[in-house]
Amino acid sequence: MLIIATFNIPNSAIFIVIPIRSDNDVPAKHTPAAGIGKPRAKAKPRVNITARAERPAVQRSLPLPIRRRPQAREAEAIPPPTIRVEPSSRPLLAFEP
Repeated sequence: MLIIATFNIPNSAIFIVIPIRSDNDVPAKHTPAAGIGKPRAKAKPRVNITARAERPAVQRSLPLPIRRRPQAREAEAIPPPTIRVEPSSRPLLAFEP
């Protein structure tokens, strides 16, 4: 229930809205009345722990082993690759095929 009071003042109108709660008003959406609305979701029955243990466990695929970089002493044994750059007879231009 609402009471709206208006005051007529020249060149302006003032509205004062006074809400008054009574017992027969419709309740707000976030507070549903008792017994109205969806029934509460019931808790699922718990599975027996002993029955769960009897079943074979689902085998998960193991992650691939992480390849570690060779340690310092292994890295010293492998010689670094040698790259030889031989000068050409004439310099190549960028747009040549």
